[in-house]
Amino acid sequence: MENKDYPGKILHGNYSHALKTHVKENISRLIAFEKTLTPVIPYLSAWQEQENAMWYEFAGQRFSDLMGCPIPDLADVFKNRIVERRVYDYQDDNHHQIQPRRLRQPELTGSRKGLRKQGEKKGQVEAIYKVQLADGDIAWLKDQATVTAFKQDRIHVSSGCLTLVTKEMEAEEALRKAQQMLREKARALNLAKKIQEENAARLSGAIKQVEAARKEAEKANKAKSEFLAVISHEIRNPMNGIVGTCDLIMADDLSRQQTEYLEIIRSSAFSLLGLINDILDFSKIEAGKLEFQEVLFNVRDVVEDVSDIFLEMITRKNLELIVDIDPDVPEQVMADPMRLRQILINLISNALKFTRHGEIIIRVEPIRCENAVIELGFRVTDTGIGIAPEHFDHLFESFTQINDAKTREYGGTGLGLAICRQIVEMMNGTIGVDSQPGQGSTFYFNVPFKHEMQSRKDRTQTSAEFESYSALVAVENRSGRQALVHLLESWGFDVTACKTASQAVDLISASHHSALFHLVVMDMGVTDLEDPAVFKDVKSMVESVDLSIALTRMGKNDDVNRSRDLGFIRSMNKPVKQSILKNVVQNTFRNTHRTRPDPLPAEKNDATFSNTRILLVEDNAINRKIGSEMLRIAGVAVDTANNGLEAIEKVQKNDYAAVLIDIQMPHLDGIEASRIIRQQFSKTRLPIIAMSAHAKADNWKACLEAGINDYVLKPISRNVLFTALKKQIGPGHPFSVPESVFPCTQPPAPPETDTKNLPGLDIEDGLERLGGAAPVYAEILSDFCHTYTGFHQEMNALINRSDFKAAADLSHSLKGASGNVSAMALFESVKALEQACRQKNGQDAQSLLGQVREAYETVCRSAKQFCAQINAFKKEEKTDTSCLSTDVSVGEIKDLARSLMDSLDQCDPVVSETLVQKLAPLVHDTWKKEMTHLTAAVKNYQFEDAKKYMTRLMEKAGDWK
Repeated sequence: MENKDYPGKILHGNYSHALKTHVKENISRLIAFEKTLTPVIPYLSAWQEQENAMWYEFAGQRFSDLMGCPIPDLADVFKNRIVERRVYDYQDDNHHQIQPRRLRQPELTGSRKGLRKQGEKKGQVEAIYKVQLADGDIAWLKDQATVTAFKQDRIHVSSGCLTLVTKEMEAEEALRKAQQMLREKARALNLAKKIQEENAARLSGAIKQVEAARKEAEKANKAKSEFLAVISHEIRNPMNGIVGTCDLIMADDLSRQQTEYLEIIRSSAFSLLGLINDILDFSKIEAGKLEFQEVLFNVRDVVEDVSDIFLEMITRKNLELIVDIDPDVPEQVMADPMRLRQILINLISNALKFTRHGEIIIRVEPIRCENAVIELGFRVTDTGIGIAPEHFDHLFESFTQINDAKTREYGGTGLGLAICRQIVEMMNGTIGVDSQPGQGSTFYFNVPFKHEMQSRKDRTQTSAEFESYSALVAVENRSGRQALVHLLESWGFDVTACKTASQAVDLISASHHSALFHLVVMDMGVTDLEDPAVFKDVKSMVESVDLSIALTRMGKNDDVNRSRDLGFIRSMNKPVKQSILKNVVQNTFRNTHRTRPDPLPAEKNDATFSNTRILLVEDNAINRKIGSEMLRIAGVAVDTANNGLEAIEKVQKNDYAAVLIDIQMPHLDGIEASRIIRQQFSKTRLPIIAMSAHAKADNWKACLEAGINDYVLKPISRNVLFTALKKQIGPGHPFSVPESVFPCTQPPAPPETDTKNLPGLDIEDGLERLGGAAPVYAEILSDFCHTYTGFHQEMNALINRSDFKAAADLSHSLKGASGNVSAMALFESVKALEQACRQKNGQDAQSLLGQVREAYETVCRSAKQFCAQINAFKKEEKTDTSCLSTDVSVGEIKDLARSLMDSLDQCDPVVSETLVQKLAPLVHDTWKKEMTHLTAAVKNYQFEDAKKYMTRLMEKAGDWK
């Protein structure tokens, strides 16, 4: 090595031979190593502890080129270019564990002493340097060296190599940063988790507070609702009593002043009832408790039913009510009919309140139809006092009324329109008003309904059926005339319209119109009918057409009598119901050989249903007996079934005008049986009327879904039952009822009994339910007491073994029967007992059972007394009510027995009971026991048991007298 290439000073200095020899040998070795292709930078450095000086004894050209400086300057340049040094502490000789320590530039000087000591101790050092090169780039160099200490010279010599590890360290640095980032994220996640846990704890506490507040609010709201319901009930009962009493008194002959006073009382009672209804509905809406059903219903039926409510007041105020339903309105839509009805009632009530003369028009028309949703527009137009436009914005707000002299006299709560707006909006609809003072008002609302798309063929079927027929409409009211013309034209009629009777006569008398009109519809309120000449001409005109229909006002007997005197074939109350008019027209013109029907007699107001056959489905024998007697007295032929399965079988085999079905029955309940009847046998036109002791709201949704048409609450009221039957089938349903085998005169009615001394029984109500048939009522009471003799023992056993379901069902049976025999105190006691069983409250049930027992025993004592009075009366009667001769041949008896067997096979209670009454006096004393069983089985409609007893009697027919 030339001197100029030698950067050190040991070889030229005054040092020990050992040190110089060590340096020289290592320099030679490193020079030879540098000449190889190994990518390392060899060096030999020395450090003098006394002077704290460091220099290179050897540094190759590779080192000089990397640092960009001459070899003699390498020591200072390298020291100044070090950015960071990482020193590895060896934990053991095998280097299994290494702990690097990072030393940056300010720490390097102070760390050299420790590095030399470590090298002296271990004999080697290892470090990594981060160096900034001359061009500014960063390089990482790994330093691996052996350290030899020469204590005599106080010099440490390091011999090693530098290796470029930039890529590796950059990767390690990236990994370190990633790890650092992960650690920071982990810390952040832990912190977030901690914060989340704290927030969750705070949120949980807040939720608990909100839940507690909600429960308190619900409790308060429930208390308010229960209070309102109780107050409503307590107010409704006396109000209904006031209204009913007024109606009864007003039926008597009264002076004008008395009548006016009663009208004031009646009107005030109705106002109070309306106020109660409004407040209840408003409170439900506020509490979010107003429930909506979604069922299929007929819009026309709802609108026409609502119009019926106001007919009496419309007639009293001498107004015209017109119902105009567009023919394109679908037959069936899906929504809540009760809420639609509520809106219409409120709007029509308002119209009626503010209209003193003129008309009220209810219009329904389709607005738009998209796929399975149709938007219908409803309009209620009146000719009342009108509303100024400046009041429109506040008209639908709660407790808001127009504050002027004209409206204050009409009163009201200001809730009706607010309730309408909220219900319409809850049905996704809109509501508004058009009005001018003195020109009337139109309240309108549009609501979307789900519906099934109707085919074009279905829509045009009716119009094609009547396209060859012509009609003449004579109605004085312009709106009513237009609505009727529009309806008939939609059915295909060629319609001519006029406003007076004389114009109708002229049209039909003209030669070019001779025998042209097949249908004539005339309002009996046209003014010129008072003219005798016109009256005579109209009568002649009516005789020349196939179908003549008179339009009359409800309650106006003059209109009915006039239509009958004129010879009109049919009469209908205004406003005309589309379904009824359509049925009349179809029935008349369906036969191509048209014959003029006989004029109909005047409509009867009593509940008689001659030529009608009904199926009564009831599992309770007492209820079945009472229902059958109520129907039989009204002229109905009754078939019975004990449960839903029997009902399905009978409906499949027979045709009925209607089905009366109990909801709660064993084997198959009334709702499920009705659903099967609708689905499997397509009895879509068969009216089904449900009977239940539960409130209508509890079951009505399920009833509607099952296809049930109406609902009657137990205990059955005769008037309510026949009103439902009239609504669903009307009197005179065409079905032949078998005549009695033996015509028999009814015994005279018994004298009035002393009902005041018969606690526990409402005798008058019970007789009214059965049409005054006291012997039948006595018989039912006797059966009732006999049937439930073991009730208390059985109930006690069920309660003791906690079989509350069976106990509730048994209580329900007694509750229904006691209500139907008019034992109302017992009814209420059993009702409370049933409720306790359904709540599984054994202690209350046991306590209430004692009350039921006392009430039952009271009823039985009174029933026994009543039956004794009836039997005493029967013994006094000398009239032969058997209608049988005592001289009857055995052959005639056998014929009678065979007829009875046939009636039992057909489950016909009316004929069967008549035949049993005829057979009873003819049976030999030996067989009186079997005859008693037979009679009881027929009375309880247990036809299978009755057939068994009858078979035994027929086998012994020869023993009969």
